[in-house]
Amino acid sequence: MFLVKLRSLYWVKASKEGCIVIESQWWWNARLCLPCSKEVGPSLGIVWHAPPCGVIKFNVNGVACGKSGPVGCGGVLRDHSGKILGKSNEE
Repeated sequence: MFLVKLRSLYWVKASKEGCIVIESQWWWNARLCLPCSKEVGPSLGIVWHAPPCGVIKFNVNGVACGKSGPVGCGGVLRDHSGKILGKSNEE
């Protein structure tokens, strides 16, 4: 069953140009894997900057697809060298 779902995932990614496949959703409910729109927002060009030495930085991000679509958020905790100290995500 794993190989069938994996092949289907690759087929959808290749054939649905412009759509973003939420891979973590694919394994549990393939109907939820495609966002409600093929449109992708503009890139903001945001770049991560390290905090000062001895300081840790926690960055978070979230995404939603319409009023009743899938949502997700995540965060990463890093030190001044960029080393990941912790991370989390929720769907």
